[in-house]
Amino acid sequence: MKIMGIDPSSTATGWAIIKGLHTMDLDAYGIIKPPSGKTQHPSLPTFLREHLADKRYHAFCRTLYTLEHLPRVACEAPPDLIVVEIPSGLIGTGAKRGARGSLTSYGFAAGAIFATLHCIMPPAGRVLPVTERHWIGRNNSKLKRQLEVASLYGQYDRKYDRGGDASDAISLARWGMRNMGAWIGGETGRFGQTG
Repeated sequence: MKIMGIDPSSTATGWAIIKGLHTMDLDAYGIIKPPSGKTQHPSLPTFLREHLADKRYHAFCRTLYTLEHLPRVACEAPPDLIVVEIPSGLIGTGAKRGARGSLTSYGFAAGAIFATLHCIMPPAGRVLPVTERHWIGRNNSKLKRQLEVASLYGQYDRKYDRGGDASDAISLARWGMRNMGAWIGGETGRFGQTG
């Protein structure tokens, strides 16, 4: 049993793979970080550059960069399930404090990443969207999640993960393993089966 967690963003997308229904071993993790600043993308048509606001255009370019790198990570050893965080529609505390990201840019990045993974996963693969409030609850800070992940996995390095993107991906994968692992493994039925 292998589950991948993805914490998407247009600025830094965390990913992690957890293996073993009962052991929850951290197999691999990382961050896909597009170049910062005014990012350009060679495959975008000129009219997009002319019609999108500057901030939106660069968020779009950073998301394309992430999409170019994400399939390699997901397809090298396809997991049984990919858990992707999606927007809840609520403005987060970072935006309230004046963070540079926006719900629109984040929503676009999360949607594009979710849709791409849904298309590239093999027939047996599954992609599950979950909101942050669903998998975290309410009173759990990024720092607490980073410290918990660091206590569970010696190979996790908080210095490498300043924004908590990788720790959130690890936590998402763990949530997926705890909540969906037995279901996917056939113990209680097949995930996604209708009827």
